[in-house]
Amino acid sequence: MKSQNKPTMKKYIIGIFALSLFAFTVIQAQTADEIIKKHIDAHGGEAAWEKIDNMKITGLFTSFSEVYDFSEIITADGKFYSEHHLGQHPVTEGTNGEVIWRFDPWLSTKPTIANPAEAHTIIQKSEFCTPFYKYKERGFSVSYEGKEKMDGKEVFKLVLDRGNGITENWYLDTKTYLEYYAEGQWLDFGYPSPAEYFFEDFRKVGDIIIPFYYERMFSIRHRVTEIEEVEFNVEVDEKIFELPKSKEIQKLGFLAGEWNVTVEALTRRGDYITTDSTTSSIYFIPNNNLIREDMTFTVRDAVTRMHYWTFHEETSKYRFSVYNNISSVMNMFQGQFDGDSITFSNAEIRYSDEEQTRATKYVYKNITDSGFLLELKLSMDGGETWVTRQKLTYSRKNQL
Repeated sequence: MKSQNKPTMKKYIIGIFALSLFAFTVIQAQTADEIIKKHIDAHGGEAAWEKIDNMKITGLFTSFSEVYDFSEIITADGKFYSEHHLGQHPVTEGTNGEVIWRFDPWLSTKPTIANPAEAHTIIQKSEFCTPFYKYKERGFSVSYEGKEKMDGKEVFKLVLDRGNGITENWYLDTKTYLEYYAEGQWLDFGYPSPAEYFFEDFRKVGDIIIPFYYERMFSIRHRVTEIEEVEFNVEVDEKIFELPKSKEIQKLGFLAGEWNVTVEALTRRGDYITTDSTTSSIYFIPNNNLIREDMTFTVRDAVTRMHYWTFHEETSKYRFSVYNNISSVMNMFQGQFDGDSITFSNAEIRYSDEEQTRATKYVYKNITDSGFLLELKLSMDGGETWVTRQKLTYSRKNQL
């Protein structure tokens, strides 16, 4: 009888062990969630944060031993905009929740879409409350690695997996449940760099609690952020979150809109007759320093044209390309803006080694808020003399 009972006892012990192991695993998972809940509660609680649509934060930012004012706007739906200095260079960056961009004069002469390392940094800055706030909804996962001693302080260690191949170690004070130290990835001149984060001076603003002082150390860099004021639910122009246009392309902003267009053509008698009344759409292509126009009009034949405008930094000249369905060829023009008008010409553009005698010029003039005049000129002597062949008068239908 005893020998028959032994296997039963063994199975019982194994069963108890399995249940204990399962319970331990469940406890570990629950502990991570419980720590995070207390962490969010320590920052004021989820209910308090849900009342906030956006925050405007201002203060002082130190980099390269230079101290400048900074400001940033963080929204609950993932938008972000920041103005600060790196050394003596003003830097702006932001995201509309989809496109992430940056304008850093150290690296570029115009705003550009952020590379992956830059985007990761901006996403961290745009995080509402802390990265643990609604982390599951953002596709993150967290594991609790136990308690440790740090600077004589007992801390919880949480490993945050962002789901993009990047993990971070976060250390929360076991007494306050607020963040004390973290290890992650930051940015150094466009490249990813391992970083350490330090958080201090937690203050209550309204119903929430945030650190008013934090440092980041990476590579040989040291950054210090000192918050002076936090405002909630401020009025925000949503345009600030969009990728800004370069200064040069903004000068061509008068082109953007929906237009009524009257077309006049030169006759053999030397006068101009109206050949068509049509419409045109001119618009900035999203997230690019590029303007496009789509238009169909009739002179003798029906012509469908696509026009593109951009700016070439090396030559400091605007470039204008024209495609029409008659020739099925894309032609390129260059021009400069003198403030009152802008002229594009292909007289100096060569597509072969042969001498060019025929040239075309597009002149935008009489520019006002309500319209402008486009003159299409033709030269048969390499640009020595010009004849205006067509006139297109644009009248604004509505402001884009």
